[in-house]
Amino acid sequence: MLNEDDPHAVARTINTAGNYRFWRAIQPTDEQLDTVDWTTLLAGLTRSTGIEAPRLTAYLDALTTLDQLPRLRTLVEATWVLDMDYLRIIDRAAARAPLRLQDDPYFWETLDEVLVERLSTPRRAHQLLLKPGAIRQVVATTITTVQTADDHPAWPPVPEPDPPPESEPGDNSEKNSEGEAGEDDSEGNVGTEGPEGDSDADSEGNHTNDGDEGTADRPQPCLDPAELMRSLPPLEGTPAPGLWIDTEDNGTLRFELSVDQATGTLIRDAVWQVARSAKISQARAMVMLLLGQATTSVTTHLYTAKDVADAPVFHPLAGVLTEQAAQRLLDISTKTTDMDAAAGAYTPSYTPTDTIRAYLVGRDWACRWPGCSAPAVKVDNDHRINHHEGGPTTAANMVMLCRHHHNRKTDVQAQYLLDPVTGDVFWLFADGTWAVDHAEGPLAPAEKHWVQTYAQRRKRRAERAAARAAAAEFEDYQEGAEQRAEAHGRLEEAMAQTDTDPGRAPPE
Repeated sequence: MLNEDDPHAVARTINTAGNYRFWRAIQPTDEQLDTVDWTTLLAGLTRSTGIEAPRLTAYLDALTTLDQLPRLRTLVEATWVLDMDYLRIIDRAAARAPLRLQDDPYFWETLDEVLVERLSTPRRAHQLLLKPGAIRQVVATTITTVQTADDHPAWPPVPEPDPPPESEPGDNSEKNSEGEAGEDDSEGNVGTEGPEGDSDADSEGNHTNDGDEGTADRPQPCLDPAELMRSLPPLEGTPAPGLWIDTEDNGTLRFELSVDQATGTLIRDAVWQVARSAKISQARAMVMLLLGQATTSVTTHLYTAKDVADAPVFHPLAGVLTEQAAQRLLDISTKTTDMDAAAGAYTPSYTPTDTIRAYLVGRDWACRWPGCSAPAVKVDNDHRINHHEGGPTTAANMVMLCRHHHNRKTDVQAQYLLDPVTGDVFWLFADGTWAVDHAEGPLAPAEKHWVQTYAQRRKRRAERAAARAAAAEFEDYQEGAEQRAEAHGRLEEAMAQTDTDPGRAPPE
């Protein structure tokens, strides 16, 4: 993208720089943001530019996020590789961080460092820019490896209700019904998968009200408003697990299920596996599973470093897992495979073994065609040298390609070379141009830096927080230093006068 000999790349650079400067020119100042109503600001910008409010908000938010990433901003303004659409992707991904984490400078410093590391220096000529999905994954992984349960608890604690006030003598008013929620299996426990993949989980989490029938139809008095407020989920927390069912205007039913990440990961894998084997939509696959019309044995692949304690755990669709989800899934795993051995595994068959395919998914993570972000777990495995032409079925001769791009390669519309050491793919096109796509999965050599443990990052965050607290305490102390010095001087002066005038009363 920085090829000065490519007129298309040069034109994009010029366009990116001009578009960025335009958005900077219309960005409201801090004074305007503090004094002028946002709706009024947007109306004025729409009048001047003809751009509608949603687009204005999206790109101005992206600039605000970029201002919190000074190193990335310097990179953007030096290279013009990232356009406003990429900045918007980063902004929307960062906005998924818990509010408490967004208020922590360490999070922004870490994200700034990670993004610059990933985007600053291409390792090879003609290397492709990270795909949008990969950038989202970088931000999501940073969030997960920095946050703690205090930032974004997996299950918001249910407050203990205060006891109802005692009735006054002679008070015949009815007591308010607690309206207790139904007994959720908040653990979201999933039974060990048997041959048919039956699950013993009770994750409905239906919310019920057990008020008295005689009083259910009329409003109930709120005896303790504070209790009601405490019962509401925290604004920045994850909603408690539950099932919501709505009837749409056209008579259909809409189901919305909220579960913890571990349970949701297993459900998604089960639905996808049924959909793939039966060649049906995932919606139809879920219906069949719920009605008992289909069964499956759930196979979930997890990737983690074997020689690093507390290393992040990756899932091919969910990305990096939270500590709680990772531990729950690892606890029920039944098989461990050495991916170092899988990297050199070989089979004479055309179809790779499950171990070889698992390695390919973990290395490539997505379709390797330039710009395609189809998840590797859902695509084909392709032999670079065709199997019928003597190409071996081993990771050094295979990459993951979606069906569409697999056919393009088969039709010789493009060819590629694979670096078996780095996993980089060199694409050669019919017009003589070429590009490099590097592997994005946790098994790719270039991605090994993600092995940095949760504990290491969180320790650094805790140290930074302690340092900020100490600095704030010292600053508060310094603010009163002058007054304390003046008071101390007056005291010493008074004491000196007392020494020279024995009859003088001592200072109080």
